[in-house]
Amino acid sequence: MPENPQSPGMENNPSMQEQDAQQMMRDLWMGIIGSIVGNLALLGLIVLVSYLGGKALSGASNNAIANVIIPVIIWALYILPWPLNIIVIILAMIKRRYGIVLGMLASYALAFVLVLIAGVIFTMYCFSQYSQL
Repeated sequence: MPENPQSPGMENNPSMQEQDAQQMMRDLWMGIIGSIVGNLALLGLIVLVSYLGGKALSGASNNAIANVIIPVIIWALYILPWPLNIIVIILAMIKRRYGIVLGMLASYALAFVLVLIAGVIFTMYCFSQYSQL
């Protein structure tokens, strides 16, 4: 009986283990890069729609439909990245592409760490300005 019941015969075949490791690394990088590119594309879409919506609202001061629909669309786009990222993670887990999920989570962790570092730098900058008064 093989030691690993999920992949019989793989422990005797180093080339299959190597391919599996290469596939996992490929999936990991696909998750990292895909998450960053996808979220930057969403950011670009949000900025574009917000800009065009602001221009449309400035010219349509008495149009009640535009004053209601355009802000709703803009707010829906602001909220869209949250459920979309969660849905992509769940779908990748269902498809058993754990490398992609780990890559996406790694990119979110990296973004979180960068925001924390920026917060510390910003706080230091603010307090250093007040200490010179």
